[in-house]
Amino acid sequence: MTAVQKSRLYFCVRNILIAILVCAFLGVSQASASPIGATNPANTIRIGGNFDLSGRYAYFGEMVVNGIKLAFKQTNDAGGVLGSKIEFVPLDNASDKAKAAVVMKSLVARGNVSAVLGCLASSNTEAAYIIAEQNRMPLISPTASGFLLQGADGKARAYAFQTCLAAPMQADVMARFAYDELGVRTAAIIYKEKLRISRSTATVFEQVFKSLGGTIVAKAQVGSGGEASQEYLSQIIKAEPEVLFISLDYREAGLVIRSLRENNVRVPLLGTEQLESQGIVAYAGEEALNDVYYFGYYANSNKQPKVKAFLEAYEKEYKRPVDIYAAMGYEAAVVLVEAIRKAGSADPESIRTALEGIEVEGLLGTIHIDQADHNVKKSVIVVRRIEGQALAYKMYKP
Repeated sequence: MTAVQKSRLYFCVRNILIAILVCAFLGVSQASASPIGATNPANTIRIGGNFDLSGRYAYFGEMVVNGIKLAFKQTNDAGGVLGSKIEFVPLDNASDKAKAAVVMKSLVARGNVSAVLGCLASSNTEAAYIIAEQNRMPLISPTASGFLLQGADGKARAYAFQTCLAAPMQADVMARFAYDELGVRTAAIIYKEKLRISRSTATVFEQVFKSLGGTIVAKAQVGSGGEASQEYLSQIIKAEPEVLFISLDYREAGLVIRSLRENNVRVPLLGTEQLESQGIVAYAGEEALNDVYYFGYYANSNKQPKVKAFLEAYEKEYKRPVDIYAAMGYEAAVVLVEAIRKAGSADPESIRTALEGIEVEGLLGTIHIDQADHNVKKSVIVVRRIEGQALAYKMYKP
């Protein structure tokens, strides 16, 4: 076989394999969902989902999707919206940025969807949003706290929405909590310089804490594997901060927390909602997580009527405990349903317009999406983890 023939054979085989993989990947994750490309049944509003149903963040994706499905089930059981039932079509992006874009292309091109909920991670959401904007499709992320709602010009990205607070805004809450509620005046920070969301979140915590009168006595960076170097740990131990803010994802935070406790650092530890994850226990150990405070949107110990009703409905539907990601998915779906009702239409452009300035009752109170910049205002809580329990500690209203 000549070199030219070998080359042609290689590209032919490669293209066939790619086609097979893409077709397999784009399969709908639930057998009950209508196939992509099928005509919507009468009186049905189809909503797409772009989530991690496999891959690194599959656990979190499953929780978010469960919350969304519960909200839509409750809507349908109550008669639907605009006289129509909602059909949710969640597709799997496998925790991969390139696949998140492929999923979005499939949903907007052939899915007959009115809006898309997703993604979980900020990088995946960014990839999906490029496709959403090109196709004038509203995209609402329940969890992508590092996704930028505004473009380089500072103006809102027309089709970008989220129902979580940006990670830097979470850092603002935690800095004020440390200074005002815990009464501390010195703090240290651990973050990842190469990761934009980690860096910006750490910066906001530092700026707010210092503006209140506090002092940052040490800052440490984690390595590529998530471990804090002994050199930086030594600096933190020597500085003796009253509290330590951790701006890392749950895996890296767990490794750092274990290391801190092993080095006898017993001060309270603070962080974003990443510290809520049940997965953090595998990396830190339950005992090391005592006296950890983190930003949250939900806690099972909260006694508000909507929280109690959600908890009971979720556990009845799924026979498993609720976590924050299920609650975040639920609220995103509730906001979308209200936007459809407000728009009086399932048209994507009408829904996009309705999302701007919308106010919806969430689990902890009113959720408001700003008309100009699309930033979210909502009540949040600081949760304390102690003796294996996550307890609502203090609520902050917008």
